Amino acid sequence: MIHGFRGYLGVAALAGALIGSALPGHARGPGNYNVSGKDAVNGGAYTGTSTLTQTGSSTWRITWRVDGVNFTGSGLGDGDVIALNFAGRGRTGVALLKAKGDGSGYDVSWIYSGDRTVSFEDWRKGR
Repeated sequence: MIHGFRGYLGVAALAGALIGSALPGHARGPGNYNVSGKDAVNGGAYTGTSTLTQTGSSTWRITWRVDGVNFTGSGLGDGDVIALNFAGRGRTGVALLKAKGDGSGYDVSWIYSGDRTVSFEDWRKGR
């Protein structure tokens, strides 16, 4: 039998912890992702993979492999939003990762330095 208000609070806290632990985790933050995108400059669709590694409380390292080409970069953010610089194919650029509302990965916008058109990618937790 539960006695008093504190007893009810304890049961409520335990139930919340059990329910929370049974819910699926959000697919954001460090991990491996399946990438699909469309290059806005040339119109080409592509697929690949990426690995996002947290290197500090708000710093990140990124590696992508798209169409057999490796890209690397670093950035900052809280895991829900991450701003990155990257290099690959002899070019540099910036990317913005925003966690999807449904927790399935990231919506990514990117642009090479000097370009005027933004490209978009869909990252889904995988591999």
